[in-house]
Amino acid sequence: MKEITFKNRKGTALVQQVSNTLPDKLMETVNAMERISRCNFVIKNPHQRRLVYVSKNTDLLGGKTAEEIKKLGHSGFQNLVAEKDRGLLQLFSTKGHEFFYARIPLIDRMKYTATADFHISNDAGGDQLINMTLTPLALTKTGEISLTLIKFQASSSGTVGNIRLLNEETRKGYFYDQYLDRWFTLEKEHLTAKERQILYMASRGFNLKRIGEALYISTHTVKFHRQKIFEKLAVGTIVAAVTKSYQLGLL
Repeated sequence: MKEITFKNRKGTALVQQVSNTLPDKLMETVNAMERISRCNFVIKNPHQRRLVYVSKNTDLLGGKTAEEIKKLGHSGFQNLVAEKDRGLLQLFSTKGHEFFYARIPLIDRMKYTATADFHISNDAGGDQLINMTLTPLALTKTGEISLTLIKFQASSSGTVGNIRLLNEETRKGYFYDQYLDRWFTLEKEHLTAKERQILYMASRGFNLKRIGEALYISTHTVKFHRQKIFEKLAVGTIVAAVTKSYQLGLL
């Protein structure tokens, strides 16, 4: 048995004595998320350097079974990532870890998620661009993450990288520029519901006409909203707007 400090989203400590098996309610929640989403889930224990849980659905994890992935273990887990992106994964791990513990206050650590986009290699020899999101599930008394939920889903950004830490309550956070080797502060831009809808459809390849038809507005009105999006995000193209919106966690 090991004492682990669970914290709710308001930062209230909930200290429990737990074994190496996961709490039943946590497992019920993860199983429910598996059923209603197209995501794959892994739970990792950073201290024991092991994978505690791998979802039965492993479509986004290279075609390997849950048992095969568990056998890879903590250190071998990176072998699922395409070789060309393993340096990016290492960067995400080291830079994110350093920044998280240096800059995020203990009381806020359970509110943050870390996310990045990279390719997973499958057994057929192809690569798939996925988005990986890490969410703390439990903290030790000293504030270190003792359980992490990792969610894998198909990436919609179209690009690798996009390393960021986001506060899920305020949607503010930090974005890491790997070329400048610097973290930058992200502020949530105020976008209207209509602007978000237009961005979402644009990210999925809808042209102006199709967006207008879907939202029952004219192409001219779509162009008006699109220009407002450009101004708020300080970009000049819809591609740049979609990319930046993912970096800011707006989509």
